Amino acid sequence: MDYALRTVENILKYSLTHESPVYHQPAHIRLPLKIHQRALLAAARKLECNRPAGITCEDGAQMYTKYGVIADRVGSGKSLVALSLAGMERPQTEMFTAEASTNHDVVVIKRHDESIKLIKNEYIVTNASLLIIPHGLVAQWERYIKDQTSLRTLIVKTRKIASTNTIKEDIKKLDLVVVTSTMWKDFCTQDNVYKIYWSRLFVDEADTCQIGISDESQVRAAFYWFISASWLNMVFPNYTSILRHEATKTIYPLAWENFKNSGNYIRIEGIRRNNIVSRMCVSAQYPTLRANYSWRLILRNDENFIQQSLQMPEIIHHNWISAIPQNVQLLQDMINPQIMEMLHAGDHESALEALGIQEDSVTNVVEGVTKHMQQQLETAVKFREYKMSMTYPSDKAKQEEKEKCDQKIAEFESKLKSLKDRVTEYKDTACPICFCDLEKPTLTPCCKNLFCFVCMVESLRRNPVCPLCRTHIEVKNLKILSEEKPKPKHVKEKEGKPLSDEEKTKAHRLLEFLEANPNSKVLLFSSYDKTFSKLIPVFEQKSINYSMVNGTSARIQKIIREFGEGKQQVLCLNARHFGAGLNIECASHVILYHRMAEEVEKQIIGRAYRFGRSTNLDVIHLLHANETGAQFDLHAYNGAIDQGNVILHI
Repeated sequence: MDYALRTVENILKYSLTHESPVYHQPAHIRLPLKIHQRALLAAARKLECNRPAGITCEDGAQMYTKYGVIADRVGSGKSLVALSLAGMERPQTEMFTAEASTNHDVVVIKRHDESIKLIKNEYIVTNASLLIIPHGLVAQWERYIKDQTSLRTLIVKTRKIASTNTIKEDIKKLDLVVVTSTMWKDFCTQDNVYKIYWSRLFVDEADTCQIGISDESQVRAAFYWFISASWLNMVFPNYTSILRHEATKTIYPLAWENFKNSGNYIRIEGIRRNNIVSRMCVSAQYPTLRANYSWRLILRNDENFIQQSLQMPEIIHHNWISAIPQNVQLLQDMINPQIMEMLHAGDHESALEALGIQEDSVTNVVEGVTKHMQQQLETAVKFREYKMSMTYPSDKAKQEEKEKCDQKIAEFESKLKSLKDRVTEYKDTACPICFCDLEKPTLTPCCKNLFCFVCMVESLRRNPVCPLCRTHIEVKNLKILSEEKPKPKHVKEKEGKPLSDEEKTKAHRLLEFLEANPNSKVLLFSSYDKTFSKLIPVFEQKSINYSMVNGTSARIQKIIREFGEGKQQVLCLNARHFGAGLNIECASHVILYHRMAEEVEKQIIGRAYRFGRSTNLDVIHLLHANETGAQFDLHAYNGAIDQGNVILHI
């Protein structure tokens, strides 16, 4: 049985719809809830209220839980649902302890009354809830609470507030305490904090928010709520790759349809280490438990239901195919997908680091991969020598082992030869450092070879010798030739014809777009900071106003405010750090500099495609022709299934 696919199918199958029960408008919420929010709130209250009696499953089993995941997609109003719960009566405090047994299909649930232990240990039982959020989202949550609720709230966002030691008295007149992830360590060391028995604990962006909570004993709560649009990560907290084969199409039609553009595998990033979810979700290690029961903790609305409720504007996808850099062509099928993603993003330094190659020991990533392969080959040869020195029960066994080793060596030799052949083909037409077409051709005084000017200067900065002949040279000795690029020998001349879009680099196409649309407000995403370090000099040269989104919460909010005022045209955001949580609905365009995992791309688009948006959102995917997923139609990928109305431009 394919437990993983069955889990995904169940979550999609039992998503909330227009036929689901809805909750009434909470008195402490000023903004009228949309019908899909009221449906999600009703499901959440049902999960809380069913806790003492348990949930009766189809197989007759009783499921007891004090965990739930608020898992609607980005921009649909999950925060307001959480704040609605925060102002409601406290869930019952009967306790349940889940313990793993020797049988991986069984988890023992112990039910017991916690009241005696609470009195004995002098716990402070409160109706207030605790909300832990990423530090960069404090201003956003502060605005939600102030403008949209009447909750009495303490927001712990500075060390001064975190260390006041007045929480025992403060808690009596509060409905909600909000603590940023960076202030949690200071806050929890206050006297009495560890004795507070909260009504609810909420963790925002739960799959990425890192806080030092190892188990429930550090934060007691009647119910634990995790807020995350990345529900796959919540169900599969470890890196997971789910096989989608044709035989499952009829058995799991929803899982098949919703992830049709994932290829043969649904790739799930999982949650970050030291994350509260990984420590509290007991079912993570038991696939049968997850498939049969724990999927019920994922509360989410059907995407069509959300779209009807919100009546959101359209998302218009643009699939821009750009020229493949020669170094990416050279290494196609030679390195793993993660390292290739770095090259698609233009981050050669991280690629070398991932290969375990010191940056100052090679002149380019192709040389780094060649060196890495050579090391693998040498290791395989030594391993064969070691295996042949061992004693075997028979000559046949020794011969079989030798054949295995020989096969592995032959594989390494074949790949190494193939890469060297490719390098030979390109070496006369490209920069010897980046293996791309020469940019600002620069001649060395020693061996008279041509390099890109920027590549050569960067190489000399690390080591002041010629990358090819190893002669000591300085930048002042270089000779910059005509700006006209030499034509590759294998490419025919195109007299008087400008480059087509497919012949332009990603950076070229990005720059053209920004210059042609000076009034655009662009969110530029990459998973690697090195992408931006190479684009920023070009922005400055062309007087394109930009800002890197990083730093304190106050700085981030200032950047976003100035972006909304039109002072910046481009915001550069690292998708690993700012792909979730931020609200920047004033953006006109979202540009993804390289292909990322589906869940990550959905989160990114959700930064601008949020409740309250009144205009269409253009999403530009900058892709190399050989980039994973570039060949797929993006309409279904992020269309009516996940984001509402979508138009695809290719």
